[in-house]
Amino acid sequence: MTVSEWLTHAGSFVPLTVIIGIILISGFFAGRSIHKIKLPVILGYMLTGVIIGPSFLNIASEEVQNHLDSFVQITLTLVALHIGLELKITDLRALGKSIWVIIFSESFFAFVGTAGLVFLFTDNIPLAILAGGVAPASAPAGTVAVIQEYKASGKLTKSLYAVIGFDDGLAIIIFGFALAFVHYFFSSSALHTSSDTVALIIKPLGEIGLCFVLGVAFATVFYFMSSKTSSSPDMFALTIAFILISNYICVLTKSSIILTNMITGLILGNLKRKRIRENLEGPLKEMMPFLYILFFVLAGAHLEISRLSSISVLGIVYVVGRLLGLMGGAWFGGYWYSSTYFVKYPRGRYNLRFKKEE
Repeated sequence: MTVSEWLTHAGSFVPLTVIIGIILISGFFAGRSIHKIKLPVILGYMLTGVIIGPSFLNIASEEVQNHLDSFVQITLTLVALHIGLELKITDLRALGKSIWVIIFSESFFAFVGTAGLVFLFTDNIPLAILAGGVAPASAPAGTVAVIQEYKASGKLTKSLYAVIGFDDGLAIIIFGFALAFVHYFFSSSALHTSSDTVALIIKPLGEIGLCFVLGVAFATVFYFMSSKTSSSPDMFALTIAFILISNYICVLTKSSIILTNMITGLILGNLKRKRIRENLEGPLKEMMPFLYILFFVLAGAHLEISRLSSISVLGIVYVVGRLLGLMGGAWFGGYWYSSTYFVKYPRGRYNLRFKKEE
C-alpha cells in the first residue's frame, strides 16, 4: 500500500475536527514560508490545498470539502461585510464618475471579449453569449486578503473595494440578459418566448432588489443588537450569531451573499455612530485570518491536477478572453477619465497613472 492510499484509507475515519486542525496548521506554516520569499500568504494556503487535496494526499477529500462548504460561505460573508465597511459615501463621491466608468467598462469588456473569442472559436452564438455572461463575475476574497496582508491604503485601494463590491450586482444583470437572449434564441413559440424572456430579464433586477432589502434589514438588526451592549466579548458572540443567521438567510433566499452583506456593511460603515462600525470591525478582524486559511486551502483542494489535461482549447479561449476583457476594461475606464490612483504601503507609496495624451 502506497503512502497516498494509506492516507486515503485513514482519512475515512479521521474526525472532521482533526482534518480542520491539519488544514489550519499546514496552511499557516505554508503561508509563513511563502511570505518569506515576498509572495502573498494565500498562495501558500492554496498550494497546501493542492497537496492535501484529491490530487495528492487526499486528506481534504471531496467529502471533506462538501462538509466544510459552509466555511466558504461564511468567509464570503465576512469579506463582503469588510468591503462594505471600507466604502465611505464621501470616498465614493471623491472618486467621482471614473470609478463607475471603470466598473461598467470592466464588466462589459469582459462580456464582449469572452463572447467574441468564444464565437470566433466555436461559431456558436448561444454558447458565446452564455460564456460572456459568466465572465464578469469575480471572487473578491483573494483581493481583500492581499490588501489586508500588505496593509495597503489610498485611492487605488478604495477604488478596488468599490469595483470588487459593485461589479457583483452588474454581473447578475449581465448574466440575466445573456440567459434571456439564449432562451429567446432556442424558443419555438413566439408567445412563449415573449413572456418568458421578459421574466428572465426582470429576474436579475428582482434579485438585486432582494439583496438591497435584506442588506437594509440585516443592518437594522445589527444596529439594534449592538446598541444593547458595550462589552467586547458579548459583541463578539452577537456578531458570530448575526453572521451565521444572515448567511443562512442568503442561502435560503438564493440571494447574492456578497452583494447583500456588502450593502449591510456599507450602511453600518457610514453611520455617524462610529461605535457601531467598531462593534462589527473588531470581531471581523479576529475571525478572518482563521477563515482565510480554511477558505484558500479548500480552494486549492478543489484543483485536481489530473483533470487539467482534460481542459479543452475552449477553456483556454475563455480564460484568455476574460482576462483580456477585465484588464482592458479597467485600463479603458481609468484612461478615459485620466485617473491617477495612489496605493500606500507601510513602507512606501506607489503611483499608478492613467493619462490621456494631449
